[in-house]
Amino acid sequence: MGTIEITDLNGKGPYIYKVDHLHMHGPSEHRLDGKQEDLEMHIVHELVDGPEGWKDYHDKLAVVGVLFRVGEKSHPFIDRIRVQDFGEIASVNLSELVDPSAGLYHYKGSLTTPPCADVVNW
Repeated sequence: MGTIEITDLNGKGPYIYKVDHLHMHGPSEHRLDGKQEDLEMHIVHELVDGPEGWKDYHDKLAVVGVLFRVGEKSHPFIDRIRVQDFGEIASVNLSELVDPSAGLYHYKGSLTTPPCADVVNW
């Protein structure tokens, strides 16, 4: 599984997070400009390395949330997800999912499901 590097909102890092799992929510849990989308994918990462003292870093998880809306045609990533492949998706290339020109957000927050711990770099 892949990793991501995040510099936190205070400029410290990079912190290295490794993919643990992904899951979907329909409709989306997040809203942009008050609008809820049809689907939201969460790629959940666990902290595995970082600058000195990283083991004591509060934000043990990083979650990349990707919003989807039903359109005229299916997104190529969604087309590749088949029920028989669940648990077997070898890789996800974020450049296939995220258009940086559409805007990216980074904030510190919590899990969206119990126990709702505030340990997430979103």
